[in-house]
Amino acid sequence: MAPSGVSPSHAQDAAETPDEDGGAVRTRPDEAVVAWIEVTGALDQYAFDVLEMRVQRALELKPRFIVFSVEATEGDYRIGPDLAGAIERLSEEHAVTTIGYLRRSSTAVSTMLAFACDEIAMRETSSIGGCELLNTWFGGVGNIPGIARVAEGEPAERWRSTFKSLAARQDEVTGSASPGSSGPWQAIAEGMIEPDTTVYRVVLEDGTTEIATERTVDDVWRAAKRRAIASREAIGSGSGYLLLSGKEALENGIARYLVEDEEALLAELAAEHGFEASAVRAVPIDSVVWEPIARFLNQPLIRVLLLALGIVGLVLSILVQGTGVPEVLTVVCFTLFFLSGYILGLAGWIEIVLFAIGVVLLFVEIFVTPGFAVLGGTGVVLVLASIVLAMQSFAFPATSAQWTELGVNIGATFVAGFVGIVICGVALRFLPRRAFGGLVNEQSAAGYDVSIPALAGLEGKRGVASTVLRPAGKVEIGDALIDVTTEGEYIHAGDPVVVLRVEGNRVVVGPPDAAPPVEPSADAGDPAPGDPAPGEGAADPGTEVSP
Repeated sequence: MAPSGVSPSHAQDAAETPDEDGGAVRTRPDEAVVAWIEVTGALDQYAFDVLEMRVQRALELKPRFIVFSVEATEGDYRIGPDLAGAIERLSEEHAVTTIGYLRRSSTAVSTMLAFACDEIAMRETSSIGGCELLNTWFGGVGNIPGIARVAEGEPAERWRSTFKSLAARQDEVTGSASPGSSGPWQAIAEGMIEPDTTVYRVVLEDGTTEIATERTVDDVWRAAKRRAIASREAIGSGSGYLLLSGKEALENGIARYLVEDEEALLAELAAEHGFEASAVRAVPIDSVVWEPIARFLNQPLIRVLLLALGIVGLVLSILVQGTGVPEVLTVVCFTLFFLSGYILGLAGWIEIVLFAIGVVLLFVEIFVTPGFAVLGGTGVVLVLASIVLAMQSFAFPATSAQWTELGVNIGATFVAGFVGIVICGVALRFLPRRAFGGLVNEQSAAGYDVSIPALAGLEGKRGVASTVLRPAGKVEIGDALIDVTTEGEYIHAGDPVVVLRVEGNRVVVGPPDAAPPVEPSADAGDPAPGDPAPGEGAADPGTEVSP
């Protein structure tokens, strides 16, 4: 924020040029576009992702200003540093002035958002500060009595460090810090994030006003060459975390504008930055229809459910040849999962391609080259990696917070896998198997049911695989369709098989060469296969055989 009211990156817009009489005349462009972005609801990771997309759409208008009109109800402090960095880069990289317009009581995250902007606007009834960082059982959003606790650890320290840096930057840009003192922004920031820190408005004997905390009052006195302090008055709330009203923020140099609506703010921007009032035009960057849908699909519980159902469909499509329902379930669930991540910028083409390659390798392992575990193992790794990457904005963690997020995402993936396997087991055990393509003996045009007692006489019988045996499937023996399993072999449909043994209602088959040799029969009346029948070269006892 420039001390003269002109943002440094836009000083040329309000440059003064001499007129014919030698006076200074401020140049006025024809139009200044104000991209107006509403920020409502919870300021969480999803809100940050949506905000980034809206900013990208706003930049396509080549705006002179971007106004973040904030009416947030709560916030997840962990997104604060990334949010602040993204806003700071707008002024540096896109020559745009950012304004944080706080319309109600602020949260820690909305306060950081405002501090990251070039200028701050407030309503008289709104507030800024009160930056108590809370963790809850639900991810650090909100203040739930009995559940919330003050946040500690690296993410909280990173938040506080970033907030102090933003305050120091504002002191530097405004030139409001006196030599040897920390400056008003830093003093107020300290009161906002450190509990029970009193911030004073200090008046020196010459009428100069400074902002200081109890800890920095002596610094102000020394910086003022030991001039006597005429008075000092506490500002904001007297206990807890410092909270300033809109009027107090304006009086103490934090807020630049005190306005009640959009039109008043546009008028103030025009006057402050040297534009004709009619030249400043607000363009709302509205949400699009898929934003609430993407928000719903990216809820942690919904993501786990989509993954679990997708895994159910994938497993059933491998184990069962049926109506195609498992395949449809797989496609729908994983499409919704990756599409919601793609919309928010979490999942890109890389994750989608990795997932597709992994699934292809799994099917090649099962249907084409069974037993060659390298392909299947690689497929599983690619599928899991694509799922985890689709839930986060980074590929490799660089901070402890990102390591934590990676651990949570890996845990969610394995929870979804466990739930999916349980659902598969329940479905195959209790649901009508006809829904999965007929896993049990059923009356059909191709054959008839075989009762369990009749299975005992099947040992040694030969038949033809009606379905792929991987290892379970169906075999046609005579006119009957029998549910069978192999000893692990993969047998293609149409291949000949032989029944190796029957164990209750379990029929085990294998390739014809897997059948054991038939031993000679002990019954003299029934010659064993291959023995000569009577009269075909077998000599009767006592009969002489001619040479």
